[in-house]
Amino acid sequence: MISEQKGFWYFQQDPSFLILKKQVSSMDKIQINGGRRLNGEVTISGAKNAALPLIASSILVDGISTFTNVPKLMDIVSIQMLLEDLGAGCTFENNTLTVDGSGINKIEAEYELVRKMRASILVLGPLVARFGHAKVSMPGGCAIGARPVNMHLSGLEALGAKISMDHGYIEAKADHLIGNEIYFDIPTVTGTENLMMAAVLERFGMAMPEVMTDAAGKQVALVDHSDLAQAPDNLSDGEVVAIVDHHKVGDVTTNNPILFCAMPVGCTGTVLKIMYDMEGVAVEPKVAGIMLAAILSDTVNFKSPTCTDADKKAVAELKAIAGVDDTDALFMDMLKAKSAVVGVPPMDLLDRDYKDFDMNGKKIGVGQLELATLDQVAPMRDDLYKAMEEKKAGGRHTVLLMLTDVVKEGTDLMVVSDDPAMIEGAFGAKLEGNAMWLEGMMSRKKQTVPNLQKAFGC
Repeated sequence: MISEQKGFWYFQQDPSFLILKKQVSSMDKIQINGGRRLNGEVTISGAKNAALPLIASSILVDGISTFTNVPKLMDIVSIQMLLEDLGAGCTFENNTLTVDGSGINKIEAEYELVRKMRASILVLGPLVARFGHAKVSMPGGCAIGARPVNMHLSGLEALGAKISMDHGYIEAKADHLIGNEIYFDIPTVTGTENLMMAAVLERFGMAMPEVMTDAAGKQVALVDHSDLAQAPDNLSDGEVVAIVDHHKVGDVTTNNPILFCAMPVGCTGTVLKIMYDMEGVAVEPKVAGIMLAAILSDTVNFKSPTCTDADKKAVAELKAIAGVDDTDALFMDMLKAKSAVVGVPPMDLLDRDYKDFDMNGKKIGVGQLELATLDQVAPMRDDLYKAMEEKKAGGRHTVLLMLTDVVKEGTDLMVVSDDPAMIEGAFGAKLEGNAMWLEGMMSRKKQTVPNLQKAFGC
């Protein structure tokens, strides 16, 4: 809860933290007097621009969302106030913001709250996605140049919303949002986030899940992995109660017996479907849709060598529950989203589907981009290679990027390594420049990682 006293905003849980309500006069310069050695430890704050869209996404959840390592900044105060005005219950303590979206009963974001920051436009997409109607004042914010909201609006229109503007307010209405392929004239971060949040409910009506980055003090079920490198921070300070996976057994250990279910199938969604059936529990249609999409994605629409008869059986049953007639069309819609590369920074592309592995004491990173054609990344290969070199500089022996052509059914493997000859030996191919074409390679789990483990003597 936030209160106001004598021109100040403050957190009731932390009265010592004060923020001026009114803007301070502009600062001419910041002067730093050098000549002194710097030493000590600094706690890195969470990124405001990453926190804001995540916090706005809590509107999608008819329940509680928890955000950790949230910086104490005025924009965070502003969006908390905005959510509270919409009816959400919020608490902020020790850099942890908890939002209960079950009480949201208002679709209009008032001018007095929205004018404080430009990022307030982020509530438009989630509101129209959840309630079919949203009314948001034109946003204000810091004066760092023009940031037009037209891309937010044109994108929402492409998803099926009707947009109107009147007396400084943007109004969006949509009986039903539709999926679409959207290209922005220029890169826009908040515009992309707004549209993704609006579209997440479109197909199967699923709410945004809680984003957990810190497992300290929590009971955790690990799904689709059992490696510490892929787990939330501070896992040892939490309690792992279950692992459901379809990969090799990783390095997570527990002090007590747990539910552990790992199966040699193409997707963890298939494992979950089998567990539903074993327990005699019916799968909700919207959950079936998400599981169906996961299996199609993981098995590359049954083209991956990891695909099994169990995956195909699960898809046949889940599509009927979810009401999906054309799974090929669903897969192509997902492929368009996964393979969209225009305007995306190279490091973001590398991180899109990236995992680190410990191989005999050496840190090996493997990313994968599934593409309709390798031509999609031809103009940016040099930049991708630089991103790989930057990633490797973070203490890795090798970084690989699988550019997987799902039509030709093969992978152009880009390599940055301390020992390129070892990588050549692992896959029985020669590098041409910094890459090698590997016919038939589609799966990181079944084809890339096992070859690397053998080469590194794991």
